[in-house]
Amino acid sequence: MYRLYRLLGTAALAIGCCPTATAQEPPEPQPPSIACAEPVALGAAAADRAAWDKATRRSRALRATHAHATGYGVKVAVVDTGVAAHPRLHMSPHADMVSPDHPRADIDCDSHGTVVAGIIGMRADPDQDELVGIAPDAEILSVRQTSAHYRSPQHETAGNLANLAEAIHAALDAEAAVINVSVVSCVSPADAATLNTRDLVAAVQRAEENGVVIVAAAGNTSENCSPGDVVYPAHLPTVISVSAVDRPARGLADYALPASDSTGLRLSADGDVPVALSSTGSGLATGVYADNQQLRQYLGTSFAAPVVSGTVALMLQQQPHTSPAEIRQRLAAAADPARGSFDIHHALTHLETTTLPDETQRSITVTTAEADPTRGRVAMMAGLALAVIAVRAIIRGWRAGPST
Repeated sequence: MYRLYRLLGTAALAIGCCPTATAQEPPEPQPPSIACAEPVALGAAAADRAAWDKATRRSRALRATHAHATGYGVKVAVVDTGVAAHPRLHMSPHADMVSPDHPRADIDCDSHGTVVAGIIGMRADPDQDELVGIAPDAEILSVRQTSAHYRSPQHETAGNLANLAEAIHAALDAEAAVINVSVVSCVSPADAATLNTRDLVAAVQRAEENGVVIVAAAGNTSENCSPGDVVYPAHLPTVISVSAVDRPARGLADYALPASDSTGLRLSADGDVPVALSSTGSGLATGVYADNQQLRQYLGTSFAAPVVSGTVALMLQQQPHTSPAEIRQRLAAAADPARGSFDIHHALTHLETTTLPDETQRSITVTTAEADPTRGRVAMMAGLALAVIAVRAIIRGWRAGPST
């Protein structure tokens, strides 16, 4: 997950006002306050080979699933730090809250949103490898909502709950069917009780009313995020909250906060990324990146949430008119009730067998007399009985002789 730095914005933009970068002549990007993160390119080291093998196994496990759906025709908005333009993504830059005057939602200085997008929609390179995302044919909409690298005391234009609401509205205006939010804000229960979240709640409600599914990271434990904290937007009603599990034990990861149960649904997925899309070029990166002179891992609930978002995209390709509530019901039916982990193929193909059809769709089978074998047998038996009675009457009359 990626932390939102401020809770409240000083101003709210009108819905749909957010500028979109033009494809022909994108504006020059604004220089970041802090040097951009640098993903470590995938090489030939033994550790890289192990990561490659792990990523390949995951991709191969998706083959059966992709025979049913690949996310084609489904738009998934990634509300994050931007998504870098990459040849292995079908990506459209849409809105930029970090640099609204010079919008570049196709730049990811934090090397976070690109990785999230790759988990959802990375396409295979037939000439090099078979690595794919959960929904490789989905269209990714980039909404750059926050960045740690464009921050300074003089530059605080993004990363608060107010423009998180704007980001969700922007995704809805772009007709996204799924919105992935791997940025979070953690507050104590006492602070949450006094926090004005009206705009964010309204944005989430608009998504639900428009049939759009919102998936959010549950949050990672840190000095800014503790167990028991209220995590936005994951704790809001109707938002699918996703925690992270460790392999092979499949228990919740030590770093992960449990998923909120505000919807009655607790989900979890793999939170590690063995091989990622590079945010600085056209290639692939290991699960490690350099940021502010420190090596960090692509590890967290940030990268578990897009596993669920990609799965929802597959579901919506199969059944485009499925409501968010029905999506949540299907995921709940496929998930482990203890940890919330689930198998993607099972979630896609599982249907609730106990669900009764709507009253207007129920039908009663009417069997005509001609086609009812039971009635035919009854009629035949009755006829035989009458014939036997008649024969017996004739015999009795014959034996008695003529009457005198």
